[in-house]
Amino acid sequence: MSHTEDIRRTTESPSVSGLEKLSNRLLRRLRSCQRFWQMFTTGARGQPSMGDANSMFVPANYERLLSALQLPDRLLPLTRFERMAPGEANAIARMVRHATSTVVENYCTAKQKDGSAFAMRDQHAKPHGCLQASFLVRDDVPPEFAFGVFQPNARYEAIVRFSNAHGTRQSDRTPDGRGMAVKLLRVRGQNILSPERDPGATVEQDFLLTNFPVFFSPGVTDYTEFLEIVALPHDTWKGKLKQGVKVVLFFLPRPRQLWIFLRNAFQYPKSPMHVAYHSMTPYLVGDDQVVRYRASPVQVPGSAPKRLWRLCDDNFLRRALATELSPGRASAPDKAVFDFSLQIRNDATPDDVEDASRYWRRRKDRLIKVAQIEIPLQDFDTPRQWYSGENLSFSPWHCLREHRPLGGLNRMRLAVYRASLEVRHQLNMVR
Repeated sequence: MSHTEDIRRTTESPSVSGLEKLSNRLLRRLRSCQRFWQMFTTGARGQPSMGDANSMFVPANYERLLSALQLPDRLLPLTRFERMAPGEANAIARMVRHATSTVVENYCTAKQKDGSAFAMRDQHAKPHGCLQASFLVRDDVPPEFAFGVFQPNARYEAIVRFSNAHGTRQSDRTPDGRGMAVKLLRVRGQNILSPERDPGATVEQDFLLTNFPVFFSPGVTDYTEFLEIVALPHDTWKGKLKQGVKVVLFFLPRPRQLWIFLRNAFQYPKSPMHVAYHSMTPYLVGDDQVVRYRASPVQVPGSAPKRLWRLCDDNFLRRALATELSPGRASAPDKAVFDFSLQIRNDATPDDVEDASRYWRRRKDRLIKVAQIEIPLQDFDTPRQWYSGENLSFSPWHCLREHRPLGGLNRMRLAVYRASLEVRHQLNMVR
């Protein structure tokens, strides 16, 4: 570099540096004005800003959680009473996706309205009460049914959860099914899905019941098709019309299923304890007895609420339950009692097991009382009790080997309930 060039660079550099500083300062001012204008216009339009917490609670943000779920392998071979339906595995995978997506969508909707909301079950989301109870086995259980928990004179602590069947917490006046889930605690034995045998192990035994003897759908494929129609977008009149047409086309060749569906939905009990509940799906007792479960009320404390109350109150079933079980009530009796029975299918076939919409009415079919469920007076309407009940999980596969679930709908429940529980607990940060 020459001496002349060095002098020129030295004399020009201060002016160049000053121009750069000035331009940088102007650019920063322009960017500040731009950000202020964006904030102002966003607030004027009422749209959420980048920092709005609601923008977090959209289903798309939980896609990775849903994609990471894995379906459990079939842990047990089919029994001689079962047969797999064509396309069953694919239908179960679609049902898992539907159930977990429902949990996420309902969670996001609730969170946008209430920051303290939590993820709920995809079915039976609205509880009426989660109650302490006792399960007392009779002393005259016939020997051919004295398996598992049905040992004569056995006694178990239990939890009973009453609920509506829908996946959202809608009014009790809305047509819906009603559920009763019973969980026996500290049962001696081995869970049916446990790979290891421990002689001293204790497990939970669940019985899942609803307020109608049979299910409207015979199996997995029909049920999956129906729920996918229900899940179609229906926010606009075009969406509602499209969904309505598909519902009509679904039930048009299935009038019997429509009749069962309507009869199940349009029931308005006075109280959860004034209803008979049924398992709908079949189970084994021992190795060769195919049964359905039934719980029938035989004693209810208190009196049913007035009709006007039921017409005006969105939560009348919970209030009725709380009134009837109030510990301060002076009149007798001091507990509610349900008879727990086995409905035995004589000469059961795979058609009896795989078709959950089939009534069991053969001449040699029997109904045998094997236990009683006693629910004492109690104050269950407390935050601690509600929290405990919401974090419980109920499944037909919480059972001893002697009470194996049967049929396609129960095989579907194994995958769906596990996936739904995993998503719900991750969203609620419960382990």
